[in-house]
Amino acid sequence: MSLVSLPVFVSLVVVAGVFWACPARARVWVLVLAGLAFAVTQATVFVALYLVLAGTTLWVSGALGRRREAERPVRSGFIAMLGLLLANLLAWKLFEIPAHTALLADPDHSRAAFPGYAGVFVPVGLSFLTFRLIHLLVERTRRRSEVFANADAPGVLAWLLFPPLLIAGPLQRFDDFQAQLSRAARPRLPDLNAAALRICSGLVKKLVVADTLGQWAQPLLMAPESTSPAVLLAAVYAASFQLYMDFSGYSDVAIGLGRLFGIKVPENFDWPILCTNIAAFWRKWHITLHHFFRDYVFLPLFGVGARPFKVYLGVLTTIFLFQIWHQLSPAFLFLGLYHGLGVIGVQAFQRTRRRWPRVHKLVRKVPAPVAIAVTYTWFSIGNIVFMSSPAHMLRVLQRLLLL
Repeated sequence: MSLVSLPVFVSLVVVAGVFWACPARARVWVLVLAGLAFAVTQATVFVALYLVLAGTTLWVSGALGRRREAERPVRSGFIAMLGLLLANLLAWKLFEIPAHTALLADPDHSRAAFPGYAGVFVPVGLSFLTFRLIHLLVERTRRRSEVFANADAPGVLAWLLFPPLLIAGPLQRFDDFQAQLSRAARPRLPDLNAAALRICSGLVKKLVVADTLGQWAQPLLMAPESTSPAVLLAAVYAASFQLYMDFSGYSDVAIGLGRLFGIKVPENFDWPILCTNIAAFWRKWHITLHHFFRDYVFLPLFGVGARPFKVYLGVLTTIFLFQIWHQLSPAFLFLGLYHGLGVIGVQAFQRTRRRWPRVHKLVRKVPAPVAIAVTYTWFSIGNIVFMSSPAHMLRVLQRLLLL
């Protein structure tokens, strides 16, 4: 089940009513209990793993923060806890490869051998849980804010298991969530109107636009020889728009449901399909995840004001990780390189303004719709791989070019 299923949606609206009916001091426990119930429906037995990881991270980060205040070395403990979180995620990602292969080879027996997975072999929400725990570990170890220093188990669990954000984000920072929760006021009519509008727009994006486009475009993409190049090209673009409507629609529902609890969830998409280059595209696609990789991968490892080669290496690394967190597979390994090199190409060209002023002057004269079409085409070609494989992308391109 997901946020767009009727039982989940209705249950969360009921939980919001209970949340506001309870005294302020009890509301965090309403979120914890509702989050645990929702997590059980999504991740079944893996909720125990989530709780162990959350408890261990909270305890270790607190100990490291106190040691830091006492000016004692914390590096080894921090690296050990970070390594544990990453190793757990990597182990599940690696397990997904043979498990998924077995499922494709023999669906009936494989499902019996891997009960509870239903075709998804990484526990639901584990990637987002890991990212948020890394955020908690880093900030509590730094002790730059009293919010992190005073974090307790109920507050952390309410944040980690907040139902609208449990599965697919957006990734909301703990201090932002905690500050809003502590001063949350009962939503008034304008808040309810804004929530209803956002939820309805998300449902229309997901259930009407995305699902309709997917039913038409995906069969054509999977059998490119069965249709004409013109129709196939329309299917390529439609499938990319479907993906955007699907992801942004889900985020809209999450943001709207968050408003029912008095929580303003951060925006996750800012119309990336209207960007004029692929670098700007990825800054506006899954914004909160982009900010996570910027703050916890790019800046710590590659810094600010680095030489071009180091910057390009950092860009390639972060875009690569941005892609493969979905799945460790040839498709996403390819997409990491494909989009990483695309972003590097844009940034490298932007550094040549003084060297090639005439070229840049000509580029600035390119009409925005043309630049948008080029960027969207680059993304759409990559989306074929997202839905299938690099080899299948070549089949589609061959059909489009009549090769």
